[in-house]
Formats: sequence, C-alpha cells, structure tokens
Amino acid sequence: MQTDVSAGAASATTGKNSERKWCKFCDKAFSNTSNLRKHVKNVHGEGALQHVKDEEALTMKVRSFSCDLCPKHFVILRDLRRHHVDEHNFEEEVENLVFDSNTEFCTWKDGEESRTCCHFIASTGRKESASSVFKRYLHCHRSGTHKELPIEQRQRQKKGQGSCRIGKHCFATLEVTEKDSKVYVVFQKKHYGHFNEVCHQRLSQDEARVLAAFVMQA
Repeated sequence: MQTDVSAGAASATTGKNSERKWCKFCDKAFSNTSNLRKHVKNVHGEGALQHVKDEEALTMKVRSFSCDLCPKHFVILRDLRRHHVDEHNFEEEVENLVFDSNTEFCTWKDGEESRTCCHFIASTGRKESASSVFKRYLHCHRSGTHKELPIEQRQRQKKGQGSCRIGKHCFATLEVTEKDSKVYVVFQKKHYGHFNEVCHQRLSQDEARVLAAFVMQA
C-alpha cells in the first residue's frame, strides 16, 4: 500500500516537472512562460530573449491548427478534430465508401458538394504510399483564415458576400486511396463552424464548362 502511494506521488511530481518551463541557457525551471521570459531577459540579455521568442514562433508555425475554443495547437487537422471530439463534444459522422473508378468518385463528390454548398480541395498532393497505392487528403474550402491584402496590392474587387473562409478549421474531410483501379474514401461528413451557404458555392468543373460554352456562344 505504501509503495502505491509513493508511486503516485512520484507520478504527480513527474507531471508537475513536465509542465514547467526550462531555461535552455542555465537549466533553471519556471512555472510559466512569462516568468521564463523575464529571467532570460534579466540574466541572459535581449539577444537570448529574442532567440527564445523566435523558437516559440517557429513552434507555433509548425503547430498551425489552433483550437477555436481553447489555447491548444496541433500539427495536423486530424489531431485537432480528435481533440474536439474528446474535449469539446464534437460528434463525427464517418462513412467508408468504395467507387469503381475515379470518374465515379468525382461524380459523387460533385453531387455532395452541390448538396452542401461546400467544396473539397486538396490539402496534400497525390502521393504513392506503397506500390501502386496512391493517397490524397481533401478538406472543406471554408477552412482557414482570409488574409486581406492592402488596397494598393489587390488585383480583384472584394467579394460582395465576403470571404468564404470562416476563421477556424472545418472538420469535414475526404481521405482518398486509389488501389487496384478502385477508389476508397473515408468521408468525415460533418462540417464545423459554418452553415451551407449558396453565396460561397463554387462551380463544379462540368458547370464551369457549360457556363464557358454559353458565354462563347453569346
């Protein structure tokens, strides 16, 4: 019984130590980042402080998927979505689909995009994960933050309906695997952070071709 208590105390101590912020210049530990920065500035100088800030900025850049409900950051969208499932009660709706050809998959995707007024765009290129097995990942086009250019740098007028970007990450994704002439799709179909709005819907390739032909004839 005593051994268990000691083990628990040791575990708690380890947990506390892992949460402390350590100075890389002298190995002193601090309870939070603010105290660490003050120490670095006062003891090691402005140059050392800037080095610490640069490292923190790089870490934040790598962890580019930020939770909109708490301060946590993640490296990939899947981890952010799992965090929302575990911590913020997001309920996934996952379907596993199989298509006999890429044409059949694209037809299905066009229909799904038309139904939801959202489009799935590639977040990674088509990569060969094994011999003749290709993977690609697509995410909702409403994801992310719109970066507005200064007026003098804009080449187009601002959209009347505003940017399609929602300022956070939508969790609807397609994980696409091409193997043996078939297309296997893991479809997380539940969107997050926006409504299905016609004003932000893009034309499918077929619709764009029809419109272009109509304009040419006119």
